Amino acid sequence: MIDVNSYYQSESDYIKAADLQAGKKYLLTISEISETEFEQDGKKHRKLTLSFSQAEKKLPLNKTNALVIAGVLGNDAELWKGKGIYIYATKVQFGDKMVDAVRVEMPMEVAQFSQPVRQRPVQDKSAEHRQAQPSEAADSFSNFKDDNDEFQDIPF
Repeated sequence: MIDVNSYYQSESDYIKAADLQAGKKYLLTISEISETEFEQDGKKHRKLTLSFSQAEKKLPLNKTNALVIAGVLGNDAELWKGKGIYIYATKVQFGDKMVDAVRVEMPMEVAQFSQPVRQRPVQDKSAEHRQAQPSEAADSFSNFKDDNDEFQDIPF
């Protein structure tokens, strides 16, 4: 097979939708969070930018992606280091056009414990009935390994 994308990959330092294989999610571990200044339409904008242990390229966060991560991991971006996120390419509405975009999704191992759940009081406090706390879930996922081949070949 001759892969057209291998001939026309972006030479940017930043991950773009065109860098990602359609229909595939990539599980990445956040290694660094920095602030990057971009210029668009003559105006300067600052964005949080993520670096990953499995990829050379970085991901500047738009508001949507930043809020998805913060909704699960909290507003202190320094605490995101070592945590996993999925990224994937999709089409989104931008004005009156559909455009390619990179979106973030949180792994269920973290996301399922992210929001407090209202529960009825539990009478039996034994270990088998104890509910995991948000901090336990996030900590247990901080050094994850993914053995699924679907996520192993990072092209960027």
